[in-house]
Amino acid sequence: MNRYVMPFHIPAVTLSCFLVLGCTGGDGPASQVATAPTSVAAVKSGTSPAPSAVVWHTDLAAAKKQSADTQKPMLMLFTGSDWCFACKLLKKEVLDTPEFAAWAGQNVVLMEVDFPARTPLSDATLKQNDALQKQYAIEGNPIVVVLDASGRELGRTEGYQPDSGHKAWTALIDKIIAGGK
Repeated sequence: MNRYVMPFHIPAVTLSCFLVLGCTGGDGPASQVATAPTSVAAVKSGTSPAPSAVVWHTDLAAAKKQSADTQKPMLMLFTGSDWCFACKLLKKEVLDTPEFAAWAGQNVVLMEVDFPARTPLSDATLKQNDALQKQYAIEGNPIVVVLDASGRELGRTEGYQPDSGHKAWTALIDKIIAGGK
């Protein structure tokens, strides 16, 4: 079973490595991302979503508060939104579907921890994401860490199986949530 997992430091030449084998590892994106301009903040949860839209928090405090207030677990997605092939597939095949939006609205609070190559993040977001990467020992993308409302890790999933779709992916997250209760 092939899984796509993108390490933070993979050069374009090794694209075939993760397509065939699924690679992990790396020193983290802090040195690469920190050099990006920070004049534009990538804050997604500050806008009013359409009724069926999914709200992805980028601020940990806001996500924790919503998780505690609603008693829903937090799904924390570690991603490289603008460079990670597996992350883009997960987004296209699962996270951007109306079925996922409906499932997420009823079951989880969403938190995106992004490490983009070209999209600038605020200094505060960079610092927060770097700390979360270290705290959860993240060495590749995409990785999802599921936390209960108190912040205890219930489990995680690494990579993405292409063409598995939203049903298989949300079933996996449901299993992690059920196993942690």
